[in-house]
Amino acid sequence: MLEFAKDFVILSGGSAGNPADFEASAAGLLHHVKGRIVEVEDGQARGQGLQKRAVASGIRGVVKFLAAEFVGGHVPIIQLCRARLAAGVHRFRRVYTSLPADLCPRGRLEPEAEGVTVKFFLDTANLDELKKGASWGIVDGVTTNPTLIAKEGRPIEEQVRMICDIVDGDISAEVISTEAEAMLGEGRKLAKIHKNSVVKCPLTRDGIKATSAFSKEGIRVNVTLCFSAAQALLAAKAGAYIVSPFVGRLDDIGAVGMDLIREITQIYDNYGFKTQILAASLRGPLHVIDSAMAGAHIGTMPFKVLDALFNHPLTDKGLDQFLKDYNKVFAESPAAR
Repeated sequence: MLEFAKDFVILSGGSAGNPADFEASAAGLLHHVKGRIVEVEDGQARGQGLQKRAVASGIRGVVKFLAAEFVGGHVPIIQLCRARLAAGVHRFRRVYTSLPADLCPRGRLEPEAEGVTVKFFLDTANLDELKKGASWGIVDGVTTNPTLIAKEGRPIEEQVRMICDIVDGDISAEVISTEAEAMLGEGRKLAKIHKNSVVKCPLTRDGIKATSAFSKEGIRVNVTLCFSAAQALLAAKAGAYIVSPFVGRLDDIGAVGMDLIREITQIYDNYGFKTQILAASLRGPLHVIDSAMAGAHIGTMPFKVLDALFNHPLTDKGLDQFLKDYNKVFAESPAAR
């Protein structure tokens, strides 16, 4: 049993204390908002001793609140679907700030300032694809790898410089060396190509060694070829700017790639790691949607996948009907011409 107001203050990071991280089996929360009690049915409080910075980051994508309509004097019933630490405090505040003032025992909260948004990266080195994607105004960065660079037939320094002229955002350029010292020399050159350059290192022992050194030098690193939560933890400990778990390739071998995104999200939020999670190897629109729901900060995808996000038959059908209806009335008749 938790007092509603106190529980809210803790969840929102407003004071010290032990935040409630309720089990996924919790059936629901009854919010007795007028200073009454929050009753958690079939739930269990856990998450003792969480760091304050983890609390401030919220409860990401794990607490889903479904508020019932306010009828008469009834209080809302908010369904707790799942729980683990993440940015769900934003959701909690959004629900709470929408409540009528008389139902807020300690006053209304002001809505949060605009927060972090999901980013879309294009996974290509093709300049024509990048120009088209950039023209839509929704591309935040680019990821490349040796295979993609080789397809374009130009040296990596030249190709990356041209990419930076098209997309104003993080541009990942990967080292081809396999030993730490060689990675450091190569990576320093890549970092100097442009202010938006991000050095890409593989998740190997030498790659993590190089990542740790780069981070101490202020060089941003995208640690790639991540296939486990343990590897992602190593990347964060080494100070990686981005970690790239490969969703599609895990699906290819019978694993559930999106589960890895969820695991990394929980671990990073438990300890307040600043490393961004980039969902890589996204094969279609459902991968993009699922990675955003799982809490990935970034989704990188081929151009064809980004293009496919626009498509829906009802959009095409609706637009066609609108134009037909308009033209029936307003199109010039032959006699008027």
